[in-house]
Amino acid sequence: LIMVAFTAIFYILNPQIADESSKYDREYLIKEGNKTPLEIEELVARAKKQYTTIRVSLTIFGYLILGAIITAAGSALLMRRK
Repeated sequence: LIMVAFTAIFYILNPQIADESSKYDREYLIKEGNKTPLEIEELVARAKKQYTTIRVSLTIFGYLILGAIITAAGSALLMRRK
């Protein structure tokens, strides 16, 4: 929970990270070549708006998976000890 809060605060206080990411998104969409300029701007604006939410979600799921792996490894270790 602390790391999720830290992640949210970090990305809220550092909006330049979202700006940089949106720049790369725009370049990728232009290079892909199958979107109109208006669609590209809409997609980039939406991605920039949702950047913090996406990063917090990835942090939550990352720690959930890490916790599951550590729990399974600990359980296997304890099962072998008996």
